[in-house]
Amino acid sequence: MLGLDKQIVAVLLMVTAVVIAILVPELSGMIEPYALIALFFVICFSLILFADRKGADLVSFDRATVMMVAWQQFVLPSIVLALAILGDLPNDITTLLLVTACAGALFASPTLAGLLNLERHRALKSMLLSTLL
Repeated sequence: MLGLDKQIVAVLLMVTAVVIAILVPELSGMIEPYALIALFFVICFSLILFADRKGADLVSFDRATVMMVAWQQFVLPSIVLALAILGDLPNDITTLLLVTACAGALFASPTLAGLLNLERHRALKSMLLSTLL
């Protein structure tokens, strides 16, 4: 496809989808009923890449993975909560921000890590540890 790397194409498609969703909210509303199904399949496809890994390999957490999950599950939500309190945001908005901050590793991060040339294996470990917490 025009000599572009497939990872660059995937990132461009994601960015394009987000921009279209923001600029054309009616289209977002039409696609919304299918979003949960699509998310399910994205997560399933991201896990297929790790089918050849041993279970013990996936649950052996190194220091960097534990630090990454601690940042995501404790430090980042604390910062978000402090900013929400300082900004005097409504409780509903604060709750949504906290859930989003804590759930980042659950949203197909192994696939996104692969697209961005990051360590997919560490992203999967982070997703597993975040889910356990």
